[in-house]
Amino acid sequence: MTATVMDDLDFFNFSEVCGSDRTRNQPFVDLSRNEHAGEIPKEITGMRILNYLNLLRNHLVGSIPSSISTMQSLTSVDFFL
Repeated sequence: MTATVMDDLDFFNFSEVCGSDRTRNQPFVDLSRNEHAGEIPKEITGMRILNYLNLLRNHLVGSIPSSISTMQSLTSVDFFL
């Protein structure tokens, strides 16, 4: 398994991260405790082999995209505020 480390999140755009070639094939994404604000983008469903998604302790608003339920490889999600 490979992992991608994002060293500088000053430019962070959740939609771009979910749709980027760099992260699209990552099975593990931990974006916890980064003070991200806004909605969970529907582009997250483009991460086809994603097994684990951690969005713990951010400032997310809105509803969880219903398309997340179609992600067959996703086995663990943490949305706790």
